[in-house]
Amino acid sequence: MNIRKTIFPSPFVALLIAALALFSCKKTKDEVPQPEPSYHLNVSTALVQCGAAAGTNTNVSIDANAEWKITVPSGTDWVEVSKTTGTGNDSIQVKVTKENNTGIKRTITLTVALVNGKAQAKQITVEQDFLVADPVSISIAWKKLLGGNGNDYGYSIIKTPDGGYLLSGRTTSNNGDITSTKGGIDMWVAKLDAAGTITWAKTYGGNADEYAVAASNTTDGGYVLTGFTLSNNNGDVGQNHGATDFWVLKIDATGGIQWQKSLGGSGDDRPYAIAVTTEGKIGVAGYTMSNNSGDVGGNHGSQDMWVLLLDNGNGNVLSNKTFGGSGDEAAKALAPAPDGGLYVGGNASSSNNGDVGATKGGADFWILQLDKNLSIVWKSSFGGTNIEDLTALSTGANNTLIATGSTKSNSTGDVGTAKGGEDVWVLQINAANGALNWQKGFGGVNNDAAKGVLVKADGTIVLAGYTYSNNSGDVEANHGAGDFWIIGLNGSGNATWKKALGGDNEELAYAIAESTDGFAVAGATMSKNSGDVEGGYGNSDVWVVKLKDE
Repeated sequence: MNIRKTIFPSPFVALLIAALALFSCKKTKDEVPQPEPSYHLNVSTALVQCGAAAGTNTNVSIDANAEWKITVPSGTDWVEVSKTTGTGNDSIQVKVTKENNTGIKRTITLTVALVNGKAQAKQITVEQDFLVADPVSISIAWKKLLGGNGNDYGYSIIKTPDGGYLLSGRTTSNNGDITSTKGGIDMWVAKLDAAGTITWAKTYGGNADEYAVAASNTTDGGYVLTGFTLSNNNGDVGQNHGATDFWVLKIDATGGIQWQKSLGGSGDDRPYAIAVTTEGKIGVAGYTMSNNSGDVGGNHGSQDMWVLLLDNGNGNVLSNKTFGGSGDEAAKALAPAPDGGLYVGGNASSSNNGDVGATKGGADFWILQLDKNLSIVWKSSFGGTNIEDLTALSTGANNTLIATGSTKSNSTGDVGTAKGGEDVWVLQINAANGALNWQKGFGGVNNDAAKGVLVKADGTIVLAGYTYSNNSGDVEANHGAGDFWIIGLNGSGNATWKKALGGDNEELAYAIAESTDGFAVAGATMSKNSGDVEGGYGNSDVWVVKLKDE
């Protein structure tokens, strides 16, 4: 077989090798890496230290040769930076805009970084000292255990014009401090002097169950009380409309009944709050499960908030309205509004139907301003994804409202970080439009709740309720089971003191009233001669503690 071979002339091979060598050399030369641009970034200080007061301005120089930006932590509301972007050498101002009355030093970190160039990011730490408040000394001025051989609870306490207190609640006793009974559970009312001594005491009711949940002073020197009744045309009680009715009593300065009214429909109707308006009318509020029967008009759902205005002279209904949606709503607290109407606080589980706007979760705080005709001026819902329970409402300083109760939510909606199963929750609200100013939560690992609120003349806020926590979160030592828990707050909602009171069993505080040199807290105790509790009558006794602040 013949094989043809192609032989290239030697000069051609030489030229090919030279061309390849030349191409190889050019490619190698083109791929030689070029030096990276040189970037730098520096700041004149890594630490800005400020006093507790607002208004401190600190200049910080930035040395850079490229575009830069500053990142401020999300949610920072006490530090402002004059500019957050720039190019090359420049300076910024770091300004503290709010005083620090939190009781602890606060810190944030600003991050300065180049936008495109490569240089190590720099951090500027801003620290602010805190105001050192004058120490508040809270001491027990006196404490009173009241009751008899049954179950006795104090649900309401108000300051009276003579410097004493009107205490009201329920009793099943027939001895001790309880001098008469009407049947079943009775409403029990006691007038205390400034030292906590009983000047008179009365039971009111019929042959079934009645008890008081709230009271108010009236403009004529008497008192008005509300609770619920199951009796029907016997004892002190008039005609019952069905199930439980609102029961409202007007009494004189010595406890004599001036008039009484049973109010309701065919369903279950229960009041929680009473207040006297600036025009002297009596506002009563709670919930109704009635619908177009008795004194109740139309119902929006299974349970509606029910608010009434009564004549002080005879108790006749001047106006009444239901508010709610397809779910359950209830009024728990009242405060007089300056126009002769009412601020109403309660709970709403409806959402975007009836009178209720969008809610955040299972049940929200629901707060309304009603005018003198009980028409809605504004309404607001506050809460998280779980359940909130509003139990007390008070007018505050600078046209604000203070609402309190409890929350089971955690870092959702309007609620901050939870401390335990159920926390005390307190809000400050703009009374002109219902907007939220601030919210605070307090508690420990177990259940804690506020039941009463007091705003003192100097703007100090005092909450009264109970704690089942012990040496955890915001709660110091607990005496056993549940304790009275009282918290003092400044105008920004920060705790200035906390006090737990109780014995080896259970104590529950339901109400608080101001005095000239402190305040009195009322509730119930099941302890006997232990801790702060001295004596004991029955299964549960009324317990009133007068605290003095110095």
